[in-house]
Amino acid sequence: MVFSASQDLKLGSMAAKWAGVTNIVYLRGLAVPVKASFLNRYIFKSVLTHIVSNSEETKRNILKYLGNYISHDKVHTIYVGSILKIFQQNRMTKLVYP
Repeated sequence: MVFSASQDLKLGSMAAKWAGVTNIVYLRGLAVPVKASFLNRYIFKSVLTHIVSNSEETKRNILKYLGNYISHDKVHTIYVGSILKIFQQNRMTKLVYP
């Protein structure tokens, strides 16, 4: 299950955990501080299996404010523009060279 909105993350991630979902992912696209509230600490530490940031700055913010509560191995950076570029290149190759 993948969440990208913090509001959905708070309720949906816990529901997913209680339902037995094995992979619960949060896509973080904002390079702003994440509040280290009790609920956020619990979700990031005990509920989420993966955290994906869209930049190194976003990853730094996550680890700065919640790094004491989560494993650094849980946070990954994936550049959305890079994935889109690869997809477009592969699609164009297939269209030009059938």
